[in-house]
Amino acid sequence: MACRVDVLLRCLLRLLVDVSSDSSVGGPVRRELMDQSSASIRLLDACSEGRVQRSLHDSVLQMSVML
Repeated sequence: MACRVDVLLRCLLRLLVDVSSDSSVGGPVRRELMDQSSASIRLLDACSEGRVQRSLHDSVLQMSVML
């Protein structure tokens, strides 16, 4: 599962970005999609023993070095 965590995380984050920026998605639908995506990310982190948080932390560190 470890090799799939990064792929799943990337997909869920992309879904959050797409939903939040799509003006054609209605408010209640947008909220539900964002809530469910966020819950999925939290579950993925729990199942992967914190790998999601470490991956996000490493990504933020890489971005700060690039700036």
